Formats: sequence, structure tokens, C-alpha cells
Amino acid sequence: MSKFDSKDPITWILQMEKYFDLHNVQNTQKVHIITIYLEPNQFVWYRWLCSHKRIVARSNFLDEMIAHYEDTISNMFFGQLINLKQKGSMMNHIEDFQKLNIRVKYIPEEHRIDVLIGTLKITSYMMLSFGNLIYWRRNLGWQEKWN
Repeated sequence: MSKFDSKDPITWILQMEKYFDLHNVQNTQKVHIITIYLEPNQFVWYRWLCSHKRIVARSNFLDEMIAHYEDTISNMFFGQLINLKQKGSMMNHIEDFQKLNIRVKYIPEEHRIDVLIGTLKITSYMMLSFGNLIYWRRNLGWQEKWN
């Protein structure tokens, strides 16, 4: 079993659950075993969690881990998304935008098109007509709000 290094907490938790099933680990022992598989920085976070919570049950621990590390990852993708700049074709740029867009939680749907437009080259932005704007919204999975 690999140690948890703060990347992809959900996949790591699922792997740990498989490990627990394979070795018939009792629920009371799971948090103790999990802490053995934390990298030093993540163990510091665990110690902080213990100091702020009286009881660290497995379900609370996993919820806290996902909330803490998923937010960190989401913020990283948010930074990449808002700093994205079109380098090639519009279609390639939209694919790059979509890869980051699906990993960012905190941008309201009605503002995502504005973020996309802000990442385009000025020539691409100027080429977007009103009709194309509706097309791009629909193809990016956003609902039309201009009724």
C-alpha cells in the first residue's frame, strides 16, 4: 500500500478500503492503520485534526481528509484555469479549458463563459458572434440564461 501524499484522496481511500477488506481489518483499527500510511506533512495535518476534535472516528477522518485535500486540489485547478491562455486553435484551447473546468467547483455556471472568454486570444474572442457564443455555451455543458 502506498503512502498518502495529498494527491487524489478519494482514490487513495478506495485503495485503503480494498486493503482493509483483503486483510479483514476491524473498524476500530482502521484509523490507526491509515495514520501509518500518511506522509510526514499529512501526519502533521492528522495531529492537528486530533487536537481540534475529541474523537477522530473513521468516517469523520475520511470526510475531513476529502474536504481538506480536495479543496487544495480544486484551488490548484482554479489557479490553472484562470491563468490559462490560448496558444493554439480555439478547439484545442476549449479542450484544455474543459479538462480544468470539470475539476473546479466554485465558479457559478453563469460565470464560466466569462472565464472562458477571458482565456481566449483577442482574435478568437472577436470571432465569436452571438450565435457562436450560444453554441459554445451549449457544447461546454452550460445552459442558456439569456431568455
